[in-house]
Amino acid sequence: MPRTSIGHIYIVRLHPETRIKIGFSTAKTENGRFDKVKTFIPELEVIRLWPARDIWESTARRALTNQFGLIPVVTDDAGKEVFDGVTDELLMKMIENGDKYFELMGDPNDDPATDG
Repeated sequence: MPRTSIGHIYIVRLHPETRIKIGFSTAKTENGRFDKVKTFIPELEVIRLWPARDIWESTARRALTNQFGLIPVVTDDAGKEVFDGVTDELLMKMIENGDKYFELMGDPNDDPATDG
């Protein structure tokens, strides 16, 4: 079984404030990836980070966004990652969905190859 990267799935708020990005980072510190980005996007706000495996990114993104009819404005190789039209109320619902999703996924450091 191939080894996956451990890091964080994140939600960050961009500018304008109704735009968010969902992605994965293996930065060693929680805000490590974003410190550099803030030099050219000072409005960037880290909303939430969840410990995760890189292979969870696509399903996590769907768990966070699918039911809300969000408008994707940027797409990368892994799928839709920047969304517009996110109100504070909607963002709170997305965080609740994320908390539930990552609770079900468990600790990303647990190695399924060694589970009995």
